[in-house]
Amino acid sequence: MTPAERSGLKGGWADLVTVGQAVHWFDQRRFFEEVKRVGVPGGAIAVWAYDLFDLEGEAGAAVRRFHARVEPFWPPERALVALRYADLVIPFEEIPVPRVAMTAQWDLERMLGYLSTWSAVKAFERANRENPVETHRAELTGAWGDPADEKTITWPLVLRAGRIG
Repeated sequence: MTPAERSGLKGGWADLVTVGQAVHWFDQRRFFEEVKRVGVPGGAIAVWAYDLFDLEGEAGAAVRRFHARVEPFWPPERALVALRYADLVIPFEEIPVPRVAMTAQWDLERMLGYLSTWSAVKAFERANRENPVETHRAELTGAWGDPADEKTITWPLVLRAGRIG
């Protein structure tokens, strides 16, 4: 495995370079230099991530309260995702892209399992010796209603694209 900033790919090889849920972790200056090196002239780059999910009703309000509790524990690099990559400087001619969302139908346990994967949750747990998902389980369950009911979860996708010169 090689870092994105030094891919080892042949120069002028890639028609498309894409990065999902990761460019905020890279040394962006070095990464974009590598994109210029490996991309063919006229090729494209697309970077994307998904932000926090939306959920309607009282369940959504309970998740937002949960997020407010763990939010200070997100790594600093994640701020770029929270800003929907608005501060990401892409040194290429920008290609307009449509708004895109990803949806799923989840029951309560699936949603709670997903919350437990957040790096902010894990950092909160290390710092406080408390699992915030378990601490908030009763509130989240009460707001959800029947745990077997599936609700629509929607993630706004952050998508930026550019033309490699």
